[in-house]
Amino acid sequence: MIQKGALTSLLLIAGGVIGSTLPAVATENAYDRLSWPVDCVLGQDCFIQNYLDRDPGPETRDVGCGRLTYDGHKGTDIALPSIAAQARGVTVRAAAPGVIQGVRNGMPDRLQGEADAPDVTGRECGNGVSIRQADGLLALYCHMKRGSITVSTGEAVQAGTVLGQIGLSGQTTFPHLHFELLHEDTPIDPFAPEPAHTGCAPADPLWQDSVRYVPGGLLAAGLASGIPDYGSVKRGLPTPPVLDDPQRLFVWGFGYGVQKNDVISVRILGPQGVLMEERATQEKPRAQFYHYFGILPGEAGWPKGIYRAEITLRRDGETLGRQAAETRID
Repeated sequence: MIQKGALTSLLLIAGGVIGSTLPAVATENAYDRLSWPVDCVLGQDCFIQNYLDRDPGPETRDVGCGRLTYDGHKGTDIALPSIAAQARGVTVRAAAPGVIQGVRNGMPDRLQGEADAPDVTGRECGNGVSIRQADGLLALYCHMKRGSITVSTGEAVQAGTVLGQIGLSGQTTFPHLHFELLHEDTPIDPFAPEPAHTGCAPADPLWQDSVRYVPGGLLAAGLASGIPDYGSVKRGLPTPPVLDDPQRLFVWGFGYGVQKNDVISVRILGPQGVLMEERATQEKPRAQFYHYFGILPGEAGWPKGIYRAEITLRRDGETLGRQAAETRID
């Protein structure tokens, strides 16, 4: 998550300006195909929070003509569903062969916005690696975990070489890898490398494997006996396996890329069938969102047994994501 105008800070890794004496970039359509740079399965244990902003003005437009970006965003944000997932360790790998141009490895892992978050002015990339690829492009890998980087300046790497791990360093409010490609000072979108592309779908993407454009989705769902704190949800709040006769049952959903008029639907099933079916139409777009619903027990209390919550996110009738959670009431 790199703010507009932060290019210089991205290039100031390891105390020197990267790219000042580097070779010219390769000709158009000669770029290397890219390996996926994170040890995760897209749509299963990671997702794309922000695509490159393709709108030249103050508005935003991602490669699918959606709004899953922000003004001036120059890269692809490959995000993890929770801080707990990041803490377990998720490996970052080189997407293409090249030579390491710079490394920064000592910044703390702290989310911006927290009371004791450090000032990262001039170091928005956080801990990171820059690689001059064999095709001439400069690749930037940002927000990596302090102390995790395993490569050194001047080292030659191949596609798949381990660089380090996803972290929380620099200008970020969620765990992710900011991956950026530059032709001189011009960002290259790996989903549509031709700068003049104006369609509403990826075009001749650089990814070796099919990487599907997804405009938003659900990341997690859970059941609880009280209203969960949003911070706890972002950290990876688990659903308790057993709830002991709660006064009220809450179901929550956590997701990304919601747009105005998207619909979140929820269904709660108990031992005797469907207990609740509700839907909520979203009033504004949000990069990440958290929604919860609550239900009271009947006069006889909660029947003992398994309770299941199912949450669905839909846009214009199309399902963008589903999540479910189960617990037992004794």
